[in-house]
Amino acid sequence: MSFSDKLADARKSYPFETWAARFGRGLDQYTPENVGLAKAIMDNLIVSLLAVGDEASDEVKISLIKESVEALNDLHNQVNRELIETGEREELCCLLDVITEAVGLDADVYGVSVGIGSEWRDW
Repeated sequence: MSFSDKLADARKSYPFETWAARFGRGLDQYTPENVGLAKAIMDNLIVSLLAVGDEASDEVKISLIKESVEALNDLHNQVNRELIETGEREELCCLLDVITEAVGLDADVYGVSVGIGSEWRDW
């Protein structure tokens, strides 16, 4: 499978439709805008990784992942630290690990074996 195919496949792990459904069940933090912003952060990560390509250094790939986690931190803070709770944290950490693996990195070596997202997340 090509680099771009792996990243396209990673989008299958997006949790954002599930998040949007939570808004309909009364969880007001999952507005279409907030969910769209979270999705846009992950879309931007994938687009950025595609732009640097498979041959980019591990440091460049990690830097892009870090920027995305920090953007999610900012979004979480803007929503009164209510957007990314336990379930959402697990979904995002899994997604970040899927993306990490898709770009040829071993997610298990980051975050003391709990995934790359834990390196920088505050959620």
